[in-house]
Amino acid sequence: MPTKHIENNTNAPIYVGGKMIPPGTGRDIDMALLPPEHQVLAVAPADALPTLAELVEALRAKPVKDILAELGTLKQEALSLLLEGEKAQAKPRSSLVAALDAETIRRADLQLQAEADALYLEQLLGLTPEQLAAVGEQISALTPAQLSTLTPEQRARMAPELLAALSDEQRAALDGTQPQA
Repeated sequence: MPTKHIENNTNAPIYVGGKMIPPGTGRDIDMALLPPEHQVLAVAPADALPTLAELVEALRAKPVKDILAELGTLKQEALSLLLEGEKAQAKPRSSLVAALDAETIRRADLQLQAEADALYLEQLLGLTPEQLAAVGEQISALTPAQLSTLTPEQRARMAPELLAALSDEQRAALDGTQPQA
């Protein structure tokens, strides 16, 4: 049995675990016999947060329908780890692999579309109203959401004619304020 050395630093004898310890001396006492005030509280290590790989493995242990329900909440790195882990199995679940591939493609499409929209918006902002009319585009076609994504540099480059053509809602989105009623 493990023991703990208890010292008596008082002027009177003390009794610990059924043993007397005279003043100025110490004794090894069986840990099982120690009262709570003499027991060393085991400090529990701080619960370490699980790693991404551990979280993905826990997710992979779930049924396919439960995993599919969580796909939208996964970060790209977790999605990639999930796909790699599933493909590495001796018998990968084909429906899950197909769904993971489809989600990866969907996210890539969204990213490409966002980049294309940003580039198109950047090009529109460089045109004059006459040029916009020539290509069949109007500044009023820009949504407030698109205008709110402009950088300060892009806003500064907007021609006064374009700014004048904006609706109150578009101007509010551009300025980052609420539209006036």
